[in-house]
Amino acid sequence: MRSVRLDRTFIFARPLMALALAVAIAGCGSSSDSTGVTGLGDITGTYTMRRVDGTLLPFTFPNGLDSVVVDMATFQLNHDSTYSVSASGSDNGQHGTIFTDDGEFSVTQSTITFTSGDFEGLVYSANATPGTFTVAIPGAFVHSGNAEFDCLFVRGGALPQ
Repeated sequence: MRSVRLDRTFIFARPLMALALAVAIAGCGSSSDSTGVTGLGDITGTYTMRRVDGTLLPFTFPNGLDSVVVDMATFQLNHDSTYSVSASGSDNGQHGTIFTDDGEFSVTQSTITFTSGDFEGLVYSANATPGTFTVAIPGAFVHSGNAEFDCLFVRGGALPQ
């Protein structure tokens, strides 16, 4: 099975990788510290992907060189300011893990900044609302010609009201 896990060659070969998962999250916050506690409250925990571009999962990424479907994805934000993310689904009909990353995160007001430990030089950021964040991932991560996709993550998995 071919994985979407990126190597350095792929990152530097694709202009969209420079965008590195720019995360746009609307929200409010005030102060921050290294534990991720902000006006948003304690943001640590497990966040589950619920929507891609407003559509519930599973989601088939359009305009791709490959057929990539995401069935489930989770972000784990830890108290020691580390994170991990994993997505499962299928890539050209082969089921399994389609993306993983881990590293460190920091919080400034309503922006979460992720620094990858897996992909040298990869930094992406997010803004958050209490209990949710939306990540704009580059289409190249899923072999799509689309520039990006907005992915909604919810703490505990329940959709917000």
